[in-house]
Amino acid sequence: MRSLSTPLNIQLLTLALLLTALPAAAEERRALLIGISDYTASTLRPPTVEAGAKASTTTGRTAWPDLYGAVNDARAIREMLIWRYGFPANRIELLTDQDATRAAILQAIARHLVAPAGKGDHVVFYFAGHGSQLPNPDSDEKDGLDETLVPADSRWGAADIRDKELRQLFNKILAKGAHLTVILDSCYSGSGARGLPRWRRARGLKADPLQEVSPAAPDFGPRPEEQGALVFSASQDHEPAWETTDEEFQDRGAFSLALLRAMRDSGPRESAEHVFQRAKARLWAEETPQQPVLAGGDRMRHAPLFGGRSDHRGQQTVVAVREVSGDGTVYLEGGWANGLTVGSELKIAGGSGDGMRLRVTALDGLSSSRAEILRSEGADVVRSPSGEVPRSQPLFASGALAELSGWASPPGPPLKVWIPQAEQNFSLFAAALRKAAMGAGVEWSPDPVDDNPTHVLSWRQGLWYLSGPDGEPRPLGSDVSPSEVVEELQTLSSAKFFVQLPASKDLVAQIEIGCGTANDAVEPTENPSEADYFLAGRLDEDQVEYAWVRPAVSREDQQRYPLPLRSDWYPMIPKQDEADHLSAAHQLESKVLRLAKLRAWLALESPDGNDFPYGLALKSEGGKVTTDGQLLAGTRLGLVLQLRDPDSEAVVPRYVYVFTIDSEGKSTLLFPLSARGSVENRFPIQGGPRSPPAEVTVGEHPLFFVTEPFGIDTYFLLTSEETIPNPWVLEYPGVRTRGPLGKTALGELLSITGATTRGEPPVTPTSWSLERLFFESVPGLEE
Repeated sequence: MRSLSTPLNIQLLTLALLLTALPAAAEERRALLIGISDYTASTLRPPTVEAGAKASTTTGRTAWPDLYGAVNDARAIREMLIWRYGFPANRIELLTDQDATRAAILQAIARHLVAPAGKGDHVVFYFAGHGSQLPNPDSDEKDGLDETLVPADSRWGAADIRDKELRQLFNKILAKGAHLTVILDSCYSGSGARGLPRWRRARGLKADPLQEVSPAAPDFGPRPEEQGALVFSASQDHEPAWETTDEEFQDRGAFSLALLRAMRDSGPRESAEHVFQRAKARLWAEETPQQPVLAGGDRMRHAPLFGGRSDHRGQQTVVAVREVSGDGTVYLEGGWANGLTVGSELKIAGGSGDGMRLRVTALDGLSSSRAEILRSEGADVVRSPSGEVPRSQPLFASGALAELSGWASPPGPPLKVWIPQAEQNFSLFAAALRKAAMGAGVEWSPDPVDDNPTHVLSWRQGLWYLSGPDGEPRPLGSDVSPSEVVEELQTLSSAKFFVQLPASKDLVAQIEIGCGTANDAVEPTENPSEADYFLAGRLDEDQVEYAWVRPAVSREDQQRYPLPLRSDWYPMIPKQDEADHLSAAHQLESKVLRLAKLRAWLALESPDGNDFPYGLALKSEGGKVTTDGQLLAGTRLGLVLQLRDPDSEAVVPRYVYVFTIDSEGKSTLLFPLSARGSVENRFPIQGGPRSPPAEVTVGEHPLFFVTEPFGIDTYFLLTSEETIPNPWVLEYPGVRTRGPLGKTALGELLSITGATTRGEPPVTPTSWSLERLFFESVPGLEE
């Protein structure tokens, strides 16, 4: 029985970020979120008037009712973008209440979204507040009206922000090659609330009769959704969008609340269209009288929200056959973008070739691939480049559909590391530099992560470079003296510097990684900007130590990254003690392989359309269930499975495995207990109630409590229709302690995910899924 002292640190972010797949380093994610509940303009000054003139506003509106939940919505969307979708907190700008004036909104769009947008970036604009409509004789809409957003200074005559103005700004973002998602929780015409619960309020104002001429030029450009944008609207252009309350009696926008729940419940590769369908179903389940709208091209609607790839119809990946050549090669209208990879197996569905099986042999592009015919269920092989050529069954025709039946896990990209090295030993140089710095009052940093240095001195290709807060390395030369470095630092204000020492060539030779070794899941790179980790040396007392360090991070970043910021430091013993010298190299090798294994789990994607109907959550001793937020040290928790769709009539049972990887890279199996093996872990339990239970308790309750190390930990729910005979393979302190695996297809999948070589991916059944949650554990009850 697992002790309650078992370490576990957890905090929601599902990553699905992330975790859908980690964003490319070159792509930025940024958002502008606006929530206006306060329309009193009480802290805003009215427009100035000339002396002697009568002070009056320039608006024809007579009422600006406040809203209740717009600010709550904007803040909740911010948290969702950070924790679920990996948006950096410092790339999200939030404008609320009276800060969200017309000028402030337009300036923020131009400054925060348009100006920095680049190719491949993911840009989000969100607005919760009053909407309206205004006449525009030049409008390209049949009703001759512009939809508008009402700013916080509308009471003092500020003009509404028309959709044509936004169109021009949004098209500038799209022209730069960025991906744009727009979410509007506002209505476009005012309406009464007759017949509705009185706590609901419409997010809309009547048109202002004094605003009759559109400020936008007639050539306002094409609609953003026709240029690649994805636009979520809370209601039709003739409907109100309503406010409501959530389960904690907080005021919210009905659509924003439904969308947030859909984002939370969606799988990592679920399409934006399916997320919208979830939100729409939730909205209508609450009997809210509004029709939300999703606009955008097929490509954007079928791709996962805020990036990624997905292409499936219904619950199964389906591709079409373009051609069958004379030698039996099948050319498919589907490739990497459809989730196929070399080794994927498909089955012809329907027609004369019903039941024939294919295996992908080559990817020719994003949407094209080649396959060979394996066999036909109940019939001989028809044709195969590597087998017989029977004559008993006709070939299927062009246009036949093939469904994915066997999934192959692609061996993702290797973990890239940069290892600066030098012939000479710089320990004496570092010691002299430390002494000179202390004598001159320049602060010496002992750790590039924990101590937050402002500057780093590093050795690259025969030269010393000094990097500052701007990240640009400046060369200082190959033979710079300690006094010259100190003089340079004295010209900088409040400098705290870390000296990153290179590795010796004999140390590097002992770390067996890269192409041609058994550890090609890690690849050294000559370009530091490509590296996931650096091998950094430091002077500690009189001994040189080495660790793997994520570049350009500080201790605060541990709250946002599931990957460890650095490994432990390992001292280099004097050369005469050869055994200990090799031990340090082997420790560094083992740690970097563990990092590669962790990232493989973070990037692994489930087969399309095979999500388990139950999602994972934590449950406190008091009965509170959570899938997000911080966890305080000392909190006792258990595991539960929650039915995603309460109307589900039947659920195919699966074997359930739950494990966590903490902020230091350690994996802990939480359920089933490793000592018990894979027993009593198939849910829902057969022979129970006819309808699937809404909640299933997993293991004892409580099962664990939260302890150090604090930070972001990744929490995995792995389900499969076949068992893992030795689930302890999911629990390890390092990759070299992994035990032998079973011969099941799923065991092969786990083998390649946890292996140190990338190899050819095995084919596995599609009936399994992997879900991730990210939690942050913090000091609390134990203190």
